[in-house]
Amino acid sequence: MAQVKNLIIQEEDKFFSDCIDIIKEASVSIACCLDEPSEVTREDLEHIQKQITILENNLGPFYVEELESMKNE
Repeated sequence: MAQVKNLIIQEEDKFFSDCIDIIKEASVSIACCLDEPSEVTREDLEHIQKQITILENNLGPFYVEELESMKNE
């Protein structure tokens, strides 16, 4: 049982680490766009939107699961 719990904790840690990496990537992209706003392309904006969509898709199920777990306690 302890091994399963440790595996779950490791997966959650990786999940949050991945989310932080995505946020950092989006932040850098936005900073680059702000440095030279006249040179922002549709591709730049699509890249940022893709990062945000990845976060939405990954965080949504996590929060639904957490809320269900809290409700059942």
